[in-house]
Amino acid sequence: PPAARVAAVEPAAQPGSRIERLTADLLRPVYSHGLFLFARVFGAALAVDGVTMVRSGEMADYFGVKNRLHFSYGYPLPSLPPLRASAMIALPYIIVATAGLVSVGILPRLNLAILTTCWSYLFLVDAARYVNHHYLYALLGAYLTLTGATGRCRRAHLLVLRLQWTVIYVH
Repeated sequence: PPAARVAAVEPAAQPGSRIERLTADLLRPVYSHGLFLFARVFGAALAVDGVTMVRSGEMADYFGVKNRLHFSYGYPLPSLPPLRASAMIALPYIIVATAGLVSVGILPRLNLAILTTCWSYLFLVDAARYVNHHYLYALLGAYLTLTGATGRCRRAHLLVLRLQWTVIYVH
């Protein structure tokens, strides 16, 4: 009988809940040529900015003069003391070297970690040097360090990058 045939068929597998499907979609590995290219362009942009700092001598201007007043950010950002003047003057050279290595794809995660640490330190050490794109460089460097900047990432990583740019340009 037809009724017996229907009963013998197993129920179709139920797709997961909406949250499970959304989570699976966000955590799905993807390969993004755009993220790969973005990391390389980001490294090149920071290398150019570092060369500009070296050429202008702004580190010597800001940190080479003894007893110069350095404004700190305060809560919630940490107040960091500047290094010795010679170390502060050398910081842009480290930024140029690591950013150049990121731009050509040599050990991107390690170099991004060093680059982001140096850039963030430079950003936090003196509030008088605050420029909006310095803050953006620190955020994007941390983001690219966490995602690996190899072009292989989760779908959620691309959405977070899009969200960062949307907030910057819409805000």
